[in-house]
Order: sequence, then C-alpha cells, then structure tokens
Amino acid sequence: MKICFLGDGSSIHVKRIVEYFSKNGAEVFLISFIDPKIKRVKFYKLRTSFSFSDLNYPVNIPLLKKYLQIIKPDVLHAHYATSYGFMAACSGFKPLVVSCWGSDIFVTPRKNILFKGLTNFVLRKADYLTFDSPPVLKRMRELTIKYLRAKEIVFGVEEKYLHIKKRKNTGKVILSVRGLEPLYNVDKIIKAFALISKKNKNTRLLILGKGSMLVKLKQLTEKLGLRKSIKFYGDQPHHKLPGFLAAADVFVAVPNSDAISVSLIEAMAAGVIPVVSNIESKTCLVRDGVNGYVLEPGITVTSTGVAAKIQEALDNTVKISSIIKINKALVAKKYLFAKNMEKLRKIYKFLILESK
Repeated sequence: MKICFLGDGSSIHVKRIVEYFSKNGAEVFLISFIDPKIKRVKFYKLRTSFSFSDLNYPVNIPLLKKYLQIIKPDVLHAHYATSYGFMAACSGFKPLVVSCWGSDIFVTPRKNILFKGLTNFVLRKADYLTFDSPPVLKRMRELTIKYLRAKEIVFGVEEKYLHIKKRKNTGKVILSVRGLEPLYNVDKIIKAFALISKKNKNTRLLILGKGSMLVKLKQLTEKLGLRKSIKFYGDQPHHKLPGFLAAADVFVAVPNSDAISVSLIEAMAAGVIPVVSNIESKTCLVRDGVNGYVLEPGITVTSTGVAAKIQEALDNTVKISSIIKINKALVAKKYLFAKNMEKLRKIYKFLILESK
C-alpha cells in the first residue's frame, strides 16, 4: 500500500501517524513545508513563497499535483481541512481522506463567508472524512448538505501511558500543557493557582507550551508573587511528557473551544486527575465528579471557577483511585493509538478497493 500524507511536518500527530504506517507495512510519502526526517518516509517539500502562511497553500497546488503524478499513491490523506485539505481537494486526486482537527471546523469557517465556502468545498470533495469527537462531526454536517462518509478516529495514546509509575512529591503538582494563546485560558489557570496556593502550601504549577502570551503570562506570575511556585518549561518534545505526567496530580485544560486533545487522554491514561472546561469535546470524555472535574456551565471561563474545581480535585482524595480506574479503562477501550491506526488502515483499504 502506497500512502501519501499531506500535513504539517512539525506536528507531533502527523509525525506519529506517518511513522506508524512506515513501520507497519506501508510505503509512505509525506508532502509538507517541513521535513520531520522520519526513517523510511520519502519527503517532498512544498515551497514557502509568502510570509503570510495562508497564501502558501493555494500557490503550491500545481507543485502538489506534480508530486502526486510522481508518487502515484494508492490513497492521499490530508490533515486539517482548511489548509492542506484545501490543497488536496483542489488537486483532484482520488481517493482522498481528510482529517478534521477542530479549529478548521469550529474557528476558521466562522472568520468569513469565503472560509465557510472553502470548508464546504473540502468536505464535499473528500471521499472519506475523519473526526475526533461527536461535536466535530455535528459541526461538519452543519457546514455541508452532502452526505458525509466519516468515522471517529482519535489519534490516541501509546499503551505505555497506562503504565506510568507515579513519582512521589513533597507537595501537589498541577500541570498545564496547552498552547500559550488566549483560547486556552492559561492566564485564568495562573490566577486560579494564586487563589488556591494560599490554602495549599507546597503546591506547584508546571506550564508547558509556547505561544504569543508567554511574556504576559510570565509578567502575571511575577505580579502575583508566584515565581517560585510556577515554572514555565516551554515547548517540550513529546517523549518527555511521561516524566511530567508522572509528577502531576491534577491536569488542567480549560479552553473556550477545542477538539479532543490527545494530551488530556494521555493524562487520563497516566492517572492524573483532569479538570476541564464545560465544552462538548471535554464532557464527552470527563463527567464531573465521576472521572474528573468539569467547570460549571457558562459563557466564559473564570479564574474562580477554575480554582473551585482544582480545589475539589485536591480535596476529594477518596475518589482518586476510582477516577484513575475509570479513566484507564476508558483509554484502553477507545483511545489506544495502534488500535485507532488500524481502523484508519481499514478505511484506506476500503477506498483503494472501491477505486479499482
């Protein structure tokens, strides 16, 4: 089977998928702007002609067509509907799989009527679509009148996350690993930590990730007098995440909107208690008081709301073993990476047979 992937070569999710199939019986090609340098994967580079990245997708369509004529793959799989998915749809190549990631369905189409029409075009051109949660599928159906052949494929986690051994700490550790952008409300997490740290001595907040708010978040930390108990670790390579999860007691992810985040599933697999915002992509994984803690319903995420749920997670020590057991069972059943990649392989095989 010859599979050609089209996506962001710097994305950990794209790299994991590409590497998996290259190690498991497929001839794999990657077309991208960035070469992740993965063994057994043949890379074809797209040209960066504009500093404004959105313009680089349409101007590379002729080059994409040229590469596809050279590669002659059995199937083309594009990741992220409104960028690489748009290129793939314009190439006319069949069969085409497009994976919708979340923001390409929830955020970009709402920018203007052009992006909404572009998204509709991509959804109509795809032979098969994948999504990672029911809310994403619901939004996809709202964006097009076409009947969609679509399947829930979550990137999932490596089985090793189920067996991470917890590290003993002198105090409690709270972990945040999302991007440092307004969408993810890391400022609210810091303010919430300021509220609970008065009661919970020796508690630390570890913040992973990069983004445009880094300087402001560090300034906020200084202003609140929390420099000794909040540590910024920057963007960490994926293989180092288990070490942070081993140390963490509570995992906080409170974005305003999101698809299912693999980092949340990894935390649940590792036995870290989740505290999440009240949005569909989180509540389809976490039930308040059952296998984690969910913020009260509301239009906006507040620091007091986040603090209340973190405190609840820290106080309810009786529930910890039950939460861990439920979450590990859930991950083992639905969210293991290798199992989900084999579901994807079945889609490829179906489309290849159908196209003959």
